[in-house]
Amino acid sequence: MTIIVEISIPTNAFELGEILDPPPGLKIELVEFVPVSDGTIPYLWIEGDPKLFRQFKRRIRADERVNNFWSEDVQNGRRLVRLDWDPHSDGLLDAFLSEEVMIQHGVGTNNGWRFQLHFRDHRAAAEFQQKCVDTNVPFTILRISDPESEDAFGQYGLTEAQLEALLLAREEGYFEDPREITLEQLGEQLGITRQAVSYRIRAGVRHLIDATLHAENADTYPVTN
Repeated sequence: MTIIVEISIPTNAFELGEILDPPPGLKIELVEFVPVSDGTIPYLWIEGDPKLFRQFKRRIRADERVNNFWSEDVQNGRRLVRLDWDPHSDGLLDAFLSEEVMIQHGVGTNNGWRFQLHFRDHRAAAEFQQKCVDTNVPFTILRISDPESEDAFGQYGLTEAQLEALLLAREEGYFEDPREITLEQLGEQLGITRQAVSYRIRAGVRHLIDATLHAENADTYPVTN
């Protein structure tokens, strides 16, 4: 059973985040950590204004922890770079480099970092969480999903009843302007009351927002020490 966990982490909560700390207008995407003889080198896509990038590059190279920072490629305005630095004790990096976790996606901005992590099971995910807690790494869980068992409604946290109500409302024109069907009529088709239909639709919409739009800015489900 595989588990996908999406988390957000403040920039100053781990050493690599402190070193990079992108200014407003630059976006960093972590490609992968490549093992080398004396540590790891991260490959990164950096997107943003070229002038900002040049200033950013000068600041990174001036950091005493950084040995080198150089560009590898440019594609569609994005720069592929790699960073050679001397990592110190870092709870998050140690947790990332565990064989129990794979970073599927990582994005950093001046507002912090978001990572999508792949674990082979719940035990591995719990061990990663405990490593972060033990090393005082604050993080927020945005979403936990099981891709092997998700279905059309479970993917967004919907119940089957909420999915049924939302689909019927959509098909019958409840969301049109003007509406083509009332809550009472939907309730008759579903065999429930007007109030029950209203609750299912509102709860379903709330789950969809939380699973798609809201997670981009939310600090919900905090798991911090």
